Amino acid sequence: MINAKKGEFKLDGYDLVIHPGLSLSDFNRADIPILETHSIEESGYTFHSFSGVIDALEASFVIEFEHERLLSLRFQRNESNLIKEKMLEEEAKAKKTGNQAQVTEVLNKWGKVLGQAHIEEQHKNDRWLEKLIGHPPPYEFDWGRIISHEDGYTGGAEISIIFRQK
Repeated sequence: MINAKKGEFKLDGYDLVIHPGLSLSDFNRADIPILETHSIEESGYTFHSFSGVIDALEASFVIEFEHERLLSLRFQRNESNLIKEKMLEEEAKAKKTGNQAQVTEVLNKWGKVLGQAHIEEQHKNDRWLEKLIGHPPPYEFDWGRIISHEDGYTGGAEISIIFRQK
């Protein structure tokens, strides 16, 4: 469920509603199973990774807090992870041969495949958001914003929900 006007996001099959006032403590007590946590004590940042479905979209999620304050919720379609896994498997096989030319050939091939796949995913994300919200992204609200973009770290197509700090 997505209620963009209120900034509420609920994964299918779970009770927790992610909203601008959600605290880290409240998230930790919720029913969403966390796959991985990364905390940076010096800055107070905590990142929880989890998988789920939101409005029929299967995705991998990362929720970010600074101390108790919710900063963002980011997610990528699960189908993009399958493509990356296939590339990594083929790259590992090529590396085992010890033939650098073969490794380069594999990486060049998959670079093109991934590039095209990310463009297609970006379009799918834009259409999915437009269907839910009524017009194409980006979206600005009193509580924050929703953007569909390329993730600078993974290079994949990502949807980011950024909560405005008051």
